[in-house]
Amino acid sequence: MAAVHEKALIEAPPQLASYPDLETIDFIASFAQMRQAQARSPLRRLPLVVLSHRKPFVLPAQPPARVLPHPRAAWRTIQD
Repeated sequence: MAAVHEKALIEAPPQLASYPDLETIDFIASFAQMRQAQARSPLRRLPLVVLSHRKPFVLPAQPPARVLPHPRAAWRTIQD
């Protein structure tokens, strides 16, 4: 990777350089750490599931017994 690209990945943009709470990531070091971890202990193939909640949903009048009684409240709780 060219030095100019590495610098762009690691350093804060000049207009944000004076912001004291700005967090940055050393992507080059992070990528190297991920490659080392993968080499030491590769992950087996795992299914990936992403749960999201965008719109309110309508519950049936008589939900099945296995369904939580308050799914929206439970969803809000796990977001904290």
